[in-house]
Amino acid sequence: MAKADYDAAFNSFNEALQLRSKYLAKIDPNHPDIGVSHHNLGKISSKIAQNAEAQRHYSQAAEIYRHNYPQTHPLVIEITKYLRTK
Repeated sequence: MAKADYDAAFNSFNEALQLRSKYLAKIDPNHPDIGVSHHNLGKISSKIAQNAEAQRHYSQAAEIYRHNYPQTHPLVIEITKYLRTK
């Protein structure tokens, strides 16, 4: 994403989500790393103007983060800001 190759970034983040969902969800469907994948997909979707997709991923990340962290955690604060601006 830092190189502005948004298609490659989207594909990598999507692959990470698929792998994390496949393996980590067996342990915990609200595993924080699954939230990070949704968060990353939200960011990249926002960059490529897929706002509905970004909102969906941000919402899923927020649900996972709130399940795992207190409201004062930096990830919860960040995702809440994204949801308010979208």
